[in-house]
Amino acid sequence: MTRFHAAVGASLMLSLSGAYANEADARKFMAYCEHELNDTKNYDEAGKICKRVREDIKVLLGISPLYLQSIVNEADSKWALGNYPEAFNLYSEAADVAIKLGDINKVRELRIRQAEAELFRGKSFEAEILLRDALRRLQSSRGSNPLQEADLLSRHAEVLVTLGQAKAAMQGYLAAFAKLDADSIKHRPILLKTQLRYAELFERQSRYSGATASYLKLLQLASSKPTNPEYVAIAYGRLGWISETLDKPADALSYYRRQLEVIEKDPAQVAAVDELRKKIIQLEKS
Repeated sequence: MTRFHAAVGASLMLSLSGAYANEADARKFMAYCEHELNDTKNYDEAGKICKRVREDIKVLLGISPLYLQSIVNEADSKWALGNYPEAFNLYSEAADVAIKLGDINKVRELRIRQAEAELFRGKSFEAEILLRDALRRLQSSRGSNPLQEADLLSRHAEVLVTLGQAKAAMQGYLAAFAKLDADSIKHRPILLKTQLRYAELFERQSRYSGATASYLKLLQLASSKPTNPEYVAIAYGRLGWISETLDKPADALSYYRRQLEVIEKDPAQVAAVDELRKKIIQLEKS
């Protein structure tokens, strides 16, 4: 080996050693931020520490996966404090970094977080665009996950409802249902949430026949084992209200009594139980 090759080898080893040291330091700094964010939950302090950590990691590693995560951590601290404008700005910055890194999955995840921040700021139009972008990215990726796609379709449809685009929202919910397996326990949370939103959309339009059929479907899904009492109670309650609206007091009473049987079992529902009992008594007297 020549002196030149030996010098190059030594230089490379020093460079690699420095890179490893930088990454080790970056991970230590990251741990300080994540400790405040996830363990201590002192979000004011977490915000300060995470901001400093983000700046230090950029110096140590430049545009890198760890730097990307440091931005997300700082954004999460702002989110926890309810500072949605600043959280949105940081999630947007993180998305730009993810694009530079070619991390398509992370870009999609951050688009959803951006959209959620915009929704908290009352910016449904902007949120819809961001969710549509996330959905496009997911659908164009290889081997896309049906459950993830159903969740995104449902979220996007929910925003379309707030924008008054009922027909497009209906199509979105139906597309979500097509991705979901009613027999899968893993799919169940998204399926129940989507079925509820679908029923509510009919109700918002005073399409009570469709709403009734949809709430009955929700009741069937939520009653199957393992049962989901929260959705069972909601379905009975909405069916009772629709029956009242359609001047069917006997049906309303039947649904409310069944709802009462469900929520009486939940100690956290004491106030709701009292209100429902009063409603049932009033209906019985009328």
